[in-house]
Amino acid sequence: MRTPSREGTPKMSRTPDEIVEQWRQKRTEGWTTKAIAAHWGAAESTVRHRLGKTGKRRITDETVDQWRQKITTGWTLEDVAAEWQVSTSTIYRYLGPLGLRRRNYDPLTIEDAVTAYNQCGTSKEAATMLGVGESVVRMRLYEAGIRSTYPGGSGTRDRAGIPNPPRGTRRADRP
Repeated sequence: MRTPSREGTPKMSRTPDEIVEQWRQKRTEGWTTKAIAAHWGAAESTVRHRLGKTGKRRITDETVDQWRQKITTGWTLEDVAAEWQVSTSTIYRYLGPLGLRRRNYDPLTIEDAVTAYNQCGTSKEAATMLGVGESVVRMRLYEAGIRSTYPGGSGTRDRAGIPNPPRGTRRADRP
C-alpha cells in the first residue's frame, strides 16, 4: 500500500513557536545551546537550527588570555575546557595560532640534546641522562642535522614526508 504524497503541503515545524521563544529568552539569560537542549529534551542541532546564530562572540580576548595563562602554569587542555565549559578543540582553535601544541611537547632544546649525545655517545643513553624519551632526543638530533634519517621512519627515508616506494619497485640506491 502506498503512502499519500506530501508534495504541495507546507512543512510543519515540530517545535512550536512558543517553545522557540522560551529558548530565545533562555539564550539571552546566558544559557548555552547544550543546556537549552537538555532542559527541553530536544536535540542540540534542532535548538541551534531554530535559534540561528547569536551574532556575538562568546569567547572574548580576555578569556583567551586567561586560557593561555592557565596552560603556561601547568593546566591541561582538559582542565581548562572543564573550567570554562568548552571543548578542547575550541581552546586549540583560539590558542593554536598563538603557538599551543596539541600534544605534550617536551621543551628539550636542540643544544641540550646535542651536548648529551656527544657526552654519552648514543641517543638511548642521552635520553636516559636527560630523563626524556629516546624519540625526543632523536628528533632534536635530526633537527640539528646530526641524524640523517627522520626519527620513527626506517633507514630508507631521508626526510619527513617522503614515502617508501610502492611494492615491487626497486630503489635507485639499492641493487
